[in-house]
Amino acid sequence: MTRVFLILVDVQLCERLQGVFQLEGDFAVSGGVRSGVEIVEKAAESIPDLILMETEVPPFTAFELADQIKRTMPTVPIFIIAERQTWQVEKEARLHGINAVFDKEEDFSSLLLNARAECSVGTLK
Repeated sequence: MTRVFLILVDVQLCERLQGVFQLEGDFAVSGGVRSGVEIVEKAAESIPDLILMETEVPPFTAFELADQIKRTMPTVPIFIIAERQTWQVEKEARLHGINAVFDKEEDFSSLLLNARAECSVGTLK
């Protein structure tokens, strides 16, 4: 079971993603944190296989959080959900160790494929 830690401000997006992961059956979702103040500590406590966050998690950006997360969990993949997936967002994400960027309006099938690839879901690690 792959543990996914959600860092999402948008309640509807959080519920939508929880539903997507639960339907798949091979993901366990935790988090749902909506404030950036204690995120890194809570993420580390949950021992995630994947972290998924929005581009803005007040008072931080996803890029600032990624920098903090990578200091304590350098091998955990980080995905972000952006209002719009642009080459500028993807370029900035790569500079901060973020593994993938997805558009908030997509159906998340590519997110699931990437999550499986990054976390080796269904295979021995």
